[in-house]
Amino acid sequence: MRPRASLSLADETALFGEIQRALVEDQPRRALEAIARHERDFPRGAFRNERVVAKARALCAAGRRDAAIKLRDRFLAQHGDSHLAPSMRAVCSTP
Repeated sequence: MRPRASLSLADETALFGEIQRALVEDQPRRALEAIARHERDFPRGAFRNERVVAKARALCAAGRRDAAIKLRDRFLAQHGDSHLAPSMRAVCSTP
């Protein structure tokens, strides 16, 4: 990847697309690796809140339920009125 200073919104969008594909393809480990890159390269990026939701989903899918629930609850406490709150509430929910 290019040096941080030259990363663009297009770069961030492409990486977030990789995260989404990994989740859709039920590959939580791959998603978590891409999320770690996103956290490093775009700590205050346009998709930072979406990244938290994706991370909680990936953690739950990877069997790390306690970590996912902790992340979910912290996000909802801070962003309960966010448009992402319904998606986050669904993380690790039982049917």
